[in-house]
Amino acid sequence: MSDKILADIRARLNKLNIFEMRQIARYFGVSKPAESKKAQLIYEVLEIAQAKASPKAPSKVGAPPKSQSYDQELVADIETCRNYYLQIGDSLSSDSPRGHILSVGDGESAKRNLKQVKGILDKTDVFVLRDNGFSNPYGVFVHDSYVNRYGLKYGDMVCGIAQRNGESEGYGLTDVISVNGKQPDKNRKDFTSFTRIYPEKRVKVGHSGDTACRIIDLCAPLALGQRAFVTGLANSGKSTLLKQLIQGIKNNEPEILTITLLVGARPEEATDFKRTLGEENLFYTTFDMPDEEHVQAVRLVAEYAKRLCENGNNVVLAIDGLGNFVRALKFDRVEELKKLLFSACNAEEGPTLTIIAVLESEESVFGGVSALADMCVELSGELAKDRIFPAINIRGCFADRAETLLDDKEIKLVSRLRSLPDTQVIELFKQTSKNSELADKLLK
Repeated sequence: MSDKILADIRARLNKLNIFEMRQIARYFGVSKPAESKKAQLIYEVLEIAQAKASPKAPSKVGAPPKSQSYDQELVADIETCRNYYLQIGDSLSSDSPRGHILSVGDGESAKRNLKQVKGILDKTDVFVLRDNGFSNPYGVFVHDSYVNRYGLKYGDMVCGIAQRNGESEGYGLTDVISVNGKQPDKNRKDFTSFTRIYPEKRVKVGHSGDTACRIIDLCAPLALGQRAFVTGLANSGKSTLLKQLIQGIKNNEPEILTITLLVGARPEEATDFKRTLGEENLFYTTFDMPDEEHVQAVRLVAEYAKRLCENGNNVVLAIDGLGNFVRALKFDRVEELKKLLFSACNAEEGPTLTIIAVLESEESVFGGVSALADMCVELSGELAKDRIFPAINIRGCFADRAETLLDDKEIKLVSRLRSLPDTQVIELFKQTSKNSELADKLLK
């Protein structure tokens, strides 16, 4: 009975926006609701609902909230739930196995060794949650019963509450707040059940002042569900171009979920990506980590991307340092890389998974997988040596079925651009702010 009551309250709290959630938290006297994230507020309110913490009078410190309104029915149900727990002396975690990893606040939760955690569900000898930097090889333990109860899968991003019994022990998951940002759903679609069709929805990444992405929009148009490569020699600007592509997607198509994975990165590169793109859905391993960590990170993040697709999302997985992943593999390098690229999918049912991978053209495996690409941007070592950027080899760029993605005027423009030297093409793009302006200039 207690599980059912609490599950209903948790589901209703998760449906609130952050402002509505703060009003509920203020009613129960939760500390600093305006400074707390939604998951933190849900945790604190659920603690009160289970009689594990006591409600307090709303704080008078600081400016008053703009509105005093709140969901009175939900508040009444939380108080009823609290009274129920007080009467029976029950708690949600008393009959639950211990498990997993997150971070909470202070006060009563700290005394009880509780912690709010968020991480990707990994499976080694046991189920654990891993953080974005894969710096903790053990993570938070997740009991099999939670995996079964909530229908958790390898690669799920789990947000929940973890507890440990003593200072010397690890944390274990005791409550699940959300899975991949939503309520747990045991009946979600399986990625392997999707019907795959050719990529057909174009994604424009260019904007005024971004020469590289404007070139890509014409010479290698991006479409959802593609297997896309950014290739070239070392120091030709591949990582910079990848950042521009991701930023272009974020700016032009904000509803698309982007995941970025850096494999074997230098620490300063990880910092740069964080500051440029933000930390959400940014994962990385650093070059000092063992080979098995690089391999596991790629496999795990690819599964996370699939889990987001199962939720009905359009997802772009961008991988920098794919060569480091390949070199970390001991056997079956081409086969393992093919398995990763096979994840790209334009599902007839709606969701899509696009993979954009950076791979140096001198990698031994490149020849074995290059034919699998739907789209490729090739960078020129000669242009890079001459410090001409973006160092894009126009004739080396392509997208399969580009004629279905471009309009007639764009097809004519691309044909004209391919007849010109790369240096001239790059200069023409720099002299114009929009591709339509460039078309008017060249197709008079």
